Amino acid sequence: MTSSGPLRAATFALAGAALFVALVLVMHVVRADLEPSWHMVSEYSVGRGGWLMRLAFLALASSFFSLMLALGGHARGALGVAGRVFLGIAGVGAAMGGLFNTDPASTAPEHISTTGILHGFAFVLGVPGILLAVTFLTGALWRSPAWRSQRAVLLASAAVVWVTMLVFGMAMGSAIASQAAGPQFIVGWQNRALVLAWALWVAVLAAHSRNSSPTPASIHPSLIG
Repeated sequence: MTSSGPLRAATFALAGAALFVALVLVMHVVRADLEPSWHMVSEYSVGRGGWLMRLAFLALASSFFSLMLALGGHARGALGVAGRVFLGIAGVGAAMGGLFNTDPASTAPEHISTTGILHGFAFVLGVPGILLAVTFLTGALWRSPAWRSQRAVLLASAAVVWVTMLVFGMAMGSAIASQAAGPQFIVGWQNRALVLAWALWVAVLAAHSRNSSPTPASIHPSLIG
């Protein structure tokens, strides 16, 4: 079992991921006027009940930061350090997403607000950050004896993140290339699949980190025998 600090961090990571998913689902009821097929989840932060979506982004950020701390004794070496750094960057991006609203989809480019620009920058931080975190942490944890029994789940959860990102990226690229707008800008469901994949990945790693010990390499030789 991990020490109390990492254990609490893993628990907070699980709670943050679960709260994020719950709030996104709630927003589909609160903002039933937004068609999920072409409105992205960020747009829930604008207008009625927007504070719930902002809270959801902050919950996601807390799950990233908490997982970063929870994996301190598990993800070691250059890959582990890099993975946790990028997870922290993703956390900054998610927090910015909650602090700075996006603009409505109908906003003309010349009318984009400062908060809308900052929300876009949050996306630029968060998406590459989480993808690199997933990649490096999967590599680091794959080598850990404590995670050997979880290799299949670890790889599967990472693959889900990458596949949903590729699907979302292709949908965005296709929509932009065809100059689609409004109901023709079909990226909403792909966007939802992507952010839910992030939450799933956090939950998978946080759940196992709560029940596994740091790698034997973390035990100082002077404490043996």
